[in-house]
Amino acid sequence: MALRRALLMLTPLLVLMAVPKPVAAADLAVPLMLTQAPTNQEGKAEANRLLQLGIQQFKTSRFEAALQTWQQALKLYQGIKERQGEGRALSGLGIAYYSLGNYAKAIEYAEQSLAIAREIKDRRG
Repeated sequence: MALRRALLMLTPLLVLMAVPKPVAAADLAVPLMLTQAPTNQEGKAEANRLLQLGIQQFKTSRFEAALQTWQQALKLYQGIKERQGEGRALSGLGIAYYSLGNYAKAIEYAEQSLAIAREIKDRRG
């Protein structure tokens, strides 16, 4: 039951992942972290880029790479207090853990994502 509920919570991100988006070879490289603290705008742009990169990595079955990329995006979103982005990164982490067979972690991250979606009243998240 909990696994089914977690899968239902992850469905919106899966839909986003189904939409093809062109990817450049440079986007598949492991991103470097910023050396200095980013502004909110820079941090959000970098976190958004990492979120999309994680989606591309996930689509090419590079689940470990996607996991690491989404963890970096999550840290940036948390640093700038971007709750919607946090929720999306957490959802991605849940999907990655599910794909790697770690169902307990998948549920944990899906529940965190759901809590944020409820908090910010994001019915799609």
